[in-house]
Amino acid sequence: MKNIYIAIALIGTLLAQGCMKIETEKLNCSPAPSTPTVLGATTYDLAPGQYFNPNIGNQQYYSGFYYYWINPLGTVIKKNEVPDIYLQVTSTAQSGIYKLVYSNTSGSCHSDTARITVNVTTTTTPPNNCNMSENTFTPGTGTSTYSFATASIITNGSYSYARWENSSTEYTTVRFGLKPTTTTKNHTVLDVNDPQLLGDNESEISCVIGGISYAGISGTVKTSYVNGKYKVEFCDVILKRVSASTYLYDCKGYLLYQ
Repeated sequence: MKNIYIAIALIGTLLAQGCMKIETEKLNCSPAPSTPTVLGATTYDLAPGQYFNPNIGNQQYYSGFYYYWINPLGTVIKKNEVPDIYLQVTSTAQSGIYKLVYSNTSGSCHSDTARITVNVTTTTTPPNNCNMSENTFTPGTGTSTYSFATASIITNGSYSYARWENSSTEYTTVRFGLKPTTTTKNHTVLDVNDPQLLGDNESEISCVIGGISYAGISGTVKTSYVNGKYKVEFCDVILKRVSASTYLYDCKGYLLYQ
């Protein structure tokens, strides 16, 4: 018999109530489940519209056992034989500690609890023109600023996109769920890689600099209409290199077109 200290209550009863009260108790059971392991970051800083998708290791497969995800309010939000979760946050109310435990349905035998902190913060309005010249792009702090020869907006079906371009190996594209209008709006940057998934007030950014592809994973894009021209600007976007773990922070762009 193996002693294990865990944070959990009687899962079967509380699942029916839609919540789980966390308590500490000493359990004796065999086999004693191992604690789920969080691979990578244990703290996520997210904006509304982004996704919480942690990588969990030390996976186990016992008959009659399940992984339980518990939100900061103590509510079980997912029960499955595998620990995968893909949760979109929509407000700051979802901030807090998310817990993962591996247990049988009665709660009589279970693992210790893995914890992940999620901080959901609202986006801020970019400063005017992001302090940049017209039709320019700066891919991160301390990097060179690119000036683009052409700038345009193209409508494709139900979505549209703005594009700065010099060549096939040097361009920046911002795609929107709905075509920008004359109303000033902020669009949350989502890492979706599919404009069909974008809604109103949402955007997706991709760029190629020197033949290297990047995609936006967070930030805000502001659209407005001034003196008969549309403006697209962003100042705080984080870009991730496609198929690699390289990031560019505080990327800035300013596009002006008719």
